[in-house]
Amino acid sequence: MRSVLADQLAAWDQKDTVVLKKIYAEHHDNPLFLDELIDCCANPDQQTAATWLIKHTMEQTSDGLSAALEMKLIGALPRLHDWAAMLHALQILDKLGLPDTSKQCLTEFVARAGQSEKTLVRAWAYYGLAVSARRFPELREEATETLNRLSAGETAGSIKVRIRKALEYLDR
Repeated sequence: MRSVLADQLAAWDQKDTVVLKKIYAEHHDNPLFLDELIDCCANPDQQTAATWLIKHTMEQTSDGLSAALEMKLIGALPRLHDWAAMLHALQILDKLGLPDTSKQCLTEFVARAGQSEKTLVRAWAYYGLAVSARRFPELREEATETLNRLSAGETAGSIKVRIRKALEYLDR
């Protein structure tokens, strides 16, 4: 049986973020809110709203996610297929602790996102590559080479900017 939250996410029109902010206001005090949102990532009709709300929640607090919720969210990454859901997840990668066990799932997700037809998703995937390489130093050299190669061949300004920020992030 679907929860009220899941029904609200499924009913979202994919446009009006005011609706999502109302859902957040209604549910964010529930201790299972983030857990349920991550569960909703598995459903194509809920994942975009769910990832938007996860991102919004993380922007509203400095607490971050518990280690268990981080692992659950990372485990949900392969089920994200909507471009906006992938974008939301990519935009919060640098706010996650990324435990050692997340490496394969994370790198596969970032690589898949880097193949997206959506310019913004690709741009953030390149930033996600830097986040992965910073967390897992054994990926750093290859990531730096890849980002430099992509920067030289990229024509889209938004992607070039994100690649530059990714390289700066790696150099910190």
